[in-house]
Amino acid sequence: MVETFLVGGRAIRQIALDPCLPEAIAPEHERRALVAAMREYDRAGRASWREFMRAHDAPHRAAPANLAGLSGEARAAALGSTR
Repeated sequence: MVETFLVGGRAIRQIALDPCLPEAIAPEHERRALVAAMREYDRAGRASWREFMRAHDAPHRAAPANLAGLSGEARAAALGSTR
């Protein structure tokens, strides 16, 4: 479970902190591959957490898979509905 935080956090930082680097430093195809790998890793991590929470009889609330593209109001509503 710790790995999902460590590896996922590193990948998210990489994606978030250098979105505008020039092609010579951060080739677009590599960034797209990293984002695709991170999405797959996120799906696997969520499944692992779901099983972990069930095994420990802890409530699990599903988070929105993707809030990108939602308006501020829709995003707030989605976040409020998962708590």
